[in-house]
Amino acid sequence: MKKIWATVFLITLLLSGCSGVGDIGIKEVALKDVRLLNTTSADVEFECVVHNPTNRRIILEDANGVLKKSDVVFARIHLVKADTIAANALSSNKVRLKVNLEDPLSLLSMGMNISSWNMSEFKADLRSTIRREGRAKHVLKRKNIPLESLLDKI
Repeated sequence: MKKIWATVFLITLLLSGCSGVGDIGIKEVALKDVRLLNTTSADVEFECVVHNPTNRRIILEDANGVLKKSDVVFARIHLVKADTIAANALSSNKVRLKVNLEDPLSLLSMGMNISSWNMSEFKADLRSTIRREGRAKHVLKRKNIPLESLLDKI
């Protein structure tokens, strides 16, 4: 499960389409905390090491999306809080996401052993808003991003 949420977070940062941000590199991602709020939602916190070679801080202002399994919405993801990525630095940043399962019975029917899941069935639709300090906001929208190939990279 943590690979799925890490992938969604990475997609949000890596596929940012604003100019000057393309050189940003995510060096490391680690799951730091998972707090179950109830049977259908959880707060998930990641810590990542990010290299930002630009002269401006990068701010992830908003991110949300859906995780789909076989074209049916499996979970919704919303950004709760994100650190600002420092300019001209290699920095450690925290990101907190809220994950809401649409149908908890589908999770039980697939089994709790995540390694046995067929990841090729999962795709994500994401929308994020990022801003370089002192610049305009950029909205990034991506649809049907396959999780299988991204999980191999993590």
